[in-house]
Amino acid sequence: MSSDQNTEEKSIEEKLKESSFTLKWSEINTSILKEVIILVSKDLDLKTVAMACASDDKSNFEKWLNLGQVIRTDQSHHLEWTKQDPYFDCSIVKPFIFVQEIELDS
Repeated sequence: MSSDQNTEEKSIEEKLKESSFTLKWSEINTSILKEVIILVSKDLDLKTVAMACASDDKSNFEKWLNLGQVIRTDQSHHLEWTKQDPYFDCSIVKPFIFVQEIELDS
């Protein structure tokens, strides 16, 4: 990897750190743009998926889509989450909000 690529990747990684957080669904649900919420399977690393999107890694992203590991959410997801109000780790890569459901220790 060249120095320029390494610097660019660090820049993307730093931006992702600044736009990553944990929220309850009720806090995400207020988003007007629910159609941009992308659910990431628990068997993938959220940061890796967000990084792939940010760096335009179409090959991996298409693979995850085809395997159902990355899903554009729809109203059925939103309704279920409204009932359960689960917590999600989130990462924003405009215009998308990547979410991965988590369980918090009681």
